[in-house]
Amino acid sequence: AYTISQEYAGRNLYIPLSTAFKASERDRAIWAAYSAAGGKNLDDLVHQYSLSHVHIRRICKRMRQLERQERQQQLF
Repeated sequence: AYTISQEYAGRNLYIPLSTAFKASERDRAIWAAYSAAGGKNLDDLVHQYSLSHVHIRRICKRMRQLERQERQQQLF
């Protein structure tokens, strides 16, 4: 704590919760498994991650959009 205070004294510093980071890792793992199975393993993912079908679908939709944004080049 002392070292951090010496380096960042007087500054606003944001340190995210580890739960957000873990969720990000989880979402990437869900997307990888979902994509590898061609979307035919939704029930397995629901049981594996203890999430609802709706939540898994939302994660996959968001991850699909992020992947698409990474592949497409910006026009401007």
